[in-house]
Amino acid sequence: MEFGSEYVFISSKNEFEEVDESSLERGLLSIAHESSAANDDGETCLLDILDTAGQEEYSSMRDQYMRTGQCFLIVYSITDRQSFNEAEGMFEFAKRVKDTYTVPTVLCGNKCDLVDDRVVSKADGIRLAKRMGCPFYETSAKTRVNVEEAIHELVRRTPRYSKEYKLVIMGSGGVGKSAICLQFVQCHFVNEYDPTIEDSYRKQCVIRGIPDENMMNRIAKKKSSQPGLLKRLLGSSAKPKEKIDSRKKVLCQKVDCNVVVIQLGMLEEELVLATGDPVLCQSCNVVLSSISKLEDGTAKWKCEFCGRVNDKLDISPDEVPRDSCIDFMLEPPDSVTSDDAIDDRMVIFCVDISGSMCLTTQVPPLQAEWKAIRDGGDKYLGGRKNEMYISRMECVQAAVKRHLERIKLEHPDQTVVLVTFNDEVTVVGDGSQIPITVAGDKLWDYDQLLREGKAVVSEWQLKPIQESLSLLIDKVNGLEEGGATALGPALAVCAGMASNKPQSEIILCTDGQPNVALGALDATPPDVEFYKRVGEYGKAREIGISIIAIEGESCSLAHVSQCADLTGGTVNVLHPLELVRQIRVISQNPVVATDVQLSVILHPSLELDRTISPQGLSRAVKEIGNVNRECDLTFEYKFRPHCVQQKLTTVPFQIQIRYTRKDGTKCLRVISKCQKVSHDRKAMEKSCNVAVMGLAAVQKSASMAQSDQYKDARAHMQAVMCLLERGSLSDLQQEELYIFAAESDDFVSELCQSARPESSSGKSDMAAKVFHRNKTAHLNQFLSGVAKRDIVTKRKGDTALNTQYYGYKFE
Repeated sequence: MEFGSEYVFISSKNEFEEVDESSLERGLLSIAHESSAANDDGETCLLDILDTAGQEEYSSMRDQYMRTGQCFLIVYSITDRQSFNEAEGMFEFAKRVKDTYTVPTVLCGNKCDLVDDRVVSKADGIRLAKRMGCPFYETSAKTRVNVEEAIHELVRRTPRYSKEYKLVIMGSGGVGKSAICLQFVQCHFVNEYDPTIEDSYRKQCVIRGIPDENMMNRIAKKKSSQPGLLKRLLGSSAKPKEKIDSRKKVLCQKVDCNVVVIQLGMLEEELVLATGDPVLCQSCNVVLSSISKLEDGTAKWKCEFCGRVNDKLDISPDEVPRDSCIDFMLEPPDSVTSDDAIDDRMVIFCVDISGSMCLTTQVPPLQAEWKAIRDGGDKYLGGRKNEMYISRMECVQAAVKRHLERIKLEHPDQTVVLVTFNDEVTVVGDGSQIPITVAGDKLWDYDQLLREGKAVVSEWQLKPIQESLSLLIDKVNGLEEGGATALGPALAVCAGMASNKPQSEIILCTDGQPNVALGALDATPPDVEFYKRVGEYGKAREIGISIIAIEGESCSLAHVSQCADLTGGTVNVLHPLELVRQIRVISQNPVVATDVQLSVILHPSLELDRTISPQGLSRAVKEIGNVNRECDLTFEYKFRPHCVQQKLTTVPFQIQIRYTRKDGTKCLRVISKCQKVSHDRKAMEKSCNVAVMGLAAVQKSASMAQSDQYKDARAHMQAVMCLLERGSLSDLQQEELYIFAAESDDFVSELCQSARPESSSGKSDMAAKVFHRNKTAHLNQFLSGVAKRDIVTKRKGDTALNTQYYGYKFE
């Protein structure tokens, strides 16, 4: 349980501030940049660092960073001659991407602590750096040798337009890029890091010795009277800012930091079970916890919430829980073990094979260029020769096959099946059976479709992936496109197949609007309620449904995504080449608990936000169902008007979570904390937790947007940004303010566009994706690099998986 501030804020009146109504049109990131430039001391630097992770797959994130990156740290390993050979090519690649003869670069020969394994001499590195015209350092991410020095020197060589710098770390797989990044940001070493995780980090630091000639922001201020100077400084590609009328000022109600975040992914961590049963208050059912106190020498407890004196308790002072977070066992597991439960769940790939899947897409020029670097050639130079094209079906096939091979390594006893659909539904199974086709009138009968799916599981002897992998790959290779899109019936069949296997997962890949039988959205009226019905069915049976739509044609995700919303799945609209990465990302966010029920209990002087408790109560119960590793909930609260004058110094909070562990144990987790109370707005804002506030802002605003309340959502984002700008004073807060602005920039853009009277973008697939992604955002997205240290240490790679990954080549 994390709070929006060190203090619970009490205010006896509504407070307002004057804001520029149109300022949000520029985006939060633009506002953050302007604020940064206006308060630049010339030494404080906020580094936005991309760790490019694996090199073989297309990544829109890497594509964007490469185009907008200001400077490049190119890394090779002194123990790997091939990585050294590729380093110069990557430098040439960076110059071509930036369309310039020079680009701020530093060359690093990493792993200099491995002296006995050296195959690239220091002299080789020096010669290469001389050809590249850049500084050279031999570094050790393990011992921190020259890590800080190399990055600081890179910043000194980069033109400074504000305190923000966008830095890209490049290099072959396995050279230690992630280790260098994490050593610099978090001051610790990670040995076996998962190379499939691409991430960015922000770190604010002081770098002295930046040359005056690189202070482009100060030059621009001194010579701002010279026409065209800023354009020359930024380069010919810089676009003039859209003129925005900033004269209209409006009063906006100030927000506060009365926000709580509950990270449900923590249920994956199995705490030591408390002995005995929970002790409950006889009036309000609050659990005796670490914030409770027994009267001296007695077994009496005055409940800190309702004030009831509970006496004759069968407990001694030594038995009062000491930890703020404790688990109680409600029911023991049955005979099924944890591993058996994991392997018993099913992964179902539900793949669109309609006619539009044969359409081809040009491989983005940067990806083609990237392959040329890895191949040591230049036939794809800048995308100007031998342009590469790939069909949507080929991308789906590659993504599914890659994931099948990963599942075999991680969960060899797990069952994986394939279902395809065009104008009929084909249950392929694990590849060892004769496929079953569902067509005709059956496509209109929901109950029949469920029965068809259930029959497959009960009648077929499905094999584990370690036995069926080659058969499934053959089936995937043999997929052919043609026909319409019976997405709804296929989804119902898959739900039936997974209905008796809790924690099963349906991964739906599609590229078009459902237009056949149940769930058809081109009908009059469209069958919108179908997807809510399937979602509720899946939620009740602990099934997760994730949707991956291929960009290019409308899939009506605003309606289809309901089933993912209800089951805790993801929704995405992707370039076809992103499929490999996204399917793996889904697998990296597994279900960690089921049957989850959350109870929020506040002090009676507080009331929950009306979106959570329409009656404004002090407690609420939320049925959640499945919980994934990255599942965080936020809620807002406020003091009741008649309680504002109470002389409270602290108020208690308690969260009770009933859930089922993966091994079947039914538990009650109790989290209890006390927070200080303050009437001082400045004190509250100064101690704001920017990551918590950022998460709460996007979740609440995205929920509003999904209900078409675009203007209210936009106003809320603007009010939160105003608060955070005032309160973000420390380095940590500044880092997280920049992260909040960057993470929500696309969301704010979509909100502003959707809020325009003439716009219909709020119903587009891209809007559905953006709104869903922000409604289900998690706290880790908004944390500074240092705050993510514990998260990063859990990302240790598996040697077999890493070897498999590095063995892949782009096809």
